Amino acid sequence: MHHNLIYLIKRLPAQPRVSLFLTALLFCALNSLTPQAFSHLIDGALRPKPSIIEQTKKSEHYKIEFSYYTISSIKIVDLTVNIKDINTGAYYDKDVSFQIRDEKGETFDTYQPYLDSEHNFKTRPAVKDYGKYTFILRFNDKGIENQFEFPFEVIKEDSKNICYWCSMSIENCPTIHYLHFKAGKTEKTCCAHCALDVKNRYNEKILAIETDDYRSAKKFDISKGWFALDSDMSIENSMPPFVFPFDSKEEAEKFQKTHGGKIVDYKTLAKQVHGEDEDDYQSNEFNNLLFLEDLFNNIAKNYYKDVEINDLVNKSIEAAMGMLDKDSRLKKIEPSSLDFIRGFDRADSIKDAKVLNNNIGYIKIAFFGRRSKEDFTTAMNKLILKKIKGLIIDLRDNPGGNIDDAAHIIGNFTKNGTKIATISTRGKDREYIDDSNNKWNHPLAILINNSTASSAEMFAASLRFHAQATLIGKNSYGKNTIQKAYPLNNEHTLFLTTGKYRLPNNEIIENKGVTPDYKEKDPEQQLAKAVDVLQNMIKDVAVK
Repeated sequence: MHHNLIYLIKRLPAQPRVSLFLTALLFCALNSLTPQAFSHLIDGALRPKPSIIEQTKKSEHYKIEFSYYTISSIKIVDLTVNIKDINTGAYYDKDVSFQIRDEKGETFDTYQPYLDSEHNFKTRPAVKDYGKYTFILRFNDKGIENQFEFPFEVIKEDSKNICYWCSMSIENCPTIHYLHFKAGKTEKTCCAHCALDVKNRYNEKILAIETDDYRSAKKFDISKGWFALDSDMSIENSMPPFVFPFDSKEEAEKFQKTHGGKIVDYKTLAKQVHGEDEDDYQSNEFNNLLFLEDLFNNIAKNYYKDVEINDLVNKSIEAAMGMLDKDSRLKKIEPSSLDFIRGFDRADSIKDAKVLNNNIGYIKIAFFGRRSKEDFTTAMNKLILKKIKGLIIDLRDNPGGNIDDAAHIIGNFTKNGTKIATISTRGKDREYIDDSNNKWNHPLAILINNSTASSAEMFAASLRFHAQATLIGKNSYGKNTIQKAYPLNNEHTLFLTTGKYRLPNNEIIENKGVTPDYKEKDPEQQLAKAVDVLQNMIKDVAVK
């Protein structure tokens, strides 16, 4: 949705504000409109959604429905994928990866997609250039790697009659703004709101912005202009709050005497268009209703407790986040850390794998990510070929991560059908049951410390309960919540608690952590102790 709706919402009393927001969301759902559709009215109707292109592919087991539409002016592609098992009719809703390949054969990963309530995986990446691309979908189900490819194209639209920012028609629009870029091109926006949004995003690339004086139609630089707000006049084919531009303060004041309202300079206009005069103003980076819509919808749909969206709409971002638990947070992501959030195929989930003392395997798991189970299996198989008699799994400083991968790895050490953990969300329980076939029957030790958290704690405690694993080190962190990352834009990601887990014996470790069998503060001595414990166990097994 367009940020102008924020302005309208914030100016309404509390209850109407909720109603307007919910009406907008409902209208969007019922009429299949894009968020941008709420930018402007055209002939009394909302601008229709850009053309959605749909494709379907089938394999022996799956039916894949792929659809996309593009926001051409800013090269954004809205991607949606639905995966259905042909034989059972069940939707696939586990881990997937999205990649895009350009015409040169170069590939890049998109943001990690999120799963909506209709079993659709969605993401909204940006591409560098117009042209033809290939969308690549990958997922692993029941040990089978699946890959599907779909072509799509981002075509540059004729920008003469559409707004550069929101793609609204600007034919006969009286509030056109002209954006002069340093590279020499000029683009048009439908109103001051869109012009200032473009400036906020591409400030260093813009030389100047011009518009037409309301009375004389003379062009002027808006940074030197004066503007009438909140008057009793409306502007046909434009969007409230209506902004009447003038190239002099005197002309603006003449207009004010007849039509009321207030007169502001450019600096004040920029603040008021973005809502900075409101008490709950956050900052320009949040002043996009699409951002707020994604934030509130993700909380309402995916938070582990029921949250009504109308309880969120009337709050600031800080207040909305304050309603959640301490582990849910909105984080500004640095580019260097986006690889983990976007779900890149990183190879560093398994940090180390080696043999100690000729007969003890050692595997360091840094976090549980999308490739952890495959990487762990590869490392484990190599160690087994070296005829190890014991295994150390190092979970020190492991913050947790993907609980599905953690549960899958646990299955290497537990009996088939074993309950690994119970996940609670919105009053419902889901049990993780071991269904794997590869079993390890030799002594097992696990290293933990104060930074071992979440699914890593579940991993250690479950293996002690079911596989008699020996825990060595220091008390773990004590976090029994499960988070999932939901990218909201190019810079911000919502880390949302989607569930809480209980150990196989229904124990809850919140704020107390997992206590090791052997406490050892010195990190170097922790590993030495694990080797010593396993060597004694190996000797005992040999004697028996």
